[in-house]
Amino acid sequence: MKHLYLILLLCSVGWLLAADRGQKTEPRPNKPLSQAEVLKLTGDWKDSKLSRDIRILWLFGPEDHGGGEHDYVRIKELFVPMLKTIPRVTVEEAYLFPSKEQFERADLMIQFLHLPDLTDQQLKHFQSFVNRGGGVVSIHESCIIRPLARAEKLAKCIGCSWKGNRDSHWGKFSHDHPLFLKTDHPAFKGLPGSVLLNDESYWSLLKREGVEVIGTIAPANGNAGASFEDISGS
Repeated sequence: MKHLYLILLLCSVGWLLAADRGQKTEPRPNKPLSQAEVLKLTGDWKDSKLSRDIRILWLFGPEDHGGGEHDYVRIKELFVPMLKTIPRVTVEEAYLFPSKEQFERADLMIQFLHLPDLTDQQLKHFQSFVNRGGGVVSIHESCIIRPLARAEKLAKCIGCSWKGNRDSHWGKFSHDHPLFLKTDHPAFKGLPGSVLLNDESYWSLLKREGVEVIGTIAPANGNAGASFEDISGS
């Protein structure tokens, strides 16, 4: 399952704390990694086998930024076929929001979109999925819901959500701000203590109780050799 956790790592969604907003950083695409470099992060899964069937639900929506940003459709078209090559993994797609029946079939939902104004009934289905043990990988802007009065309900489903432009913050970061990982957590076990990405992150989010932060961004300057615990103060 390490390759599934890698999705969370590479997208570095809203589980991050940041030390500097960094909006002035120019966006730079991450250079493709060689297979050898990828295997350093994931391990060799060639002979790995899942112990049970995994049913993934991929939720996507219309593109809303352009210029290769928030590229919901392209990312779906890239990852869904790859996930389908894994034995015992099935993937079902949903546009804008799943049906109750799709939630009932899924073990894991990966969502990458700007969520629409969900109804109370839709949020109830989402919460029921999480309450029964369904997993959610929420990528980037899928932690945002409007109107903001619904943000608290979304946070109960995915752990955190955008509080609004005055309270929550975003910024682009490059290799001068490493992502420090809590490597004793199962999601990052076996990975290096920090990774370098060109990415955009959100922080100062509305969080529900019991959320554990497992990755944090900090300036490289002055933090050489630091661990996640050093940066987070935990």
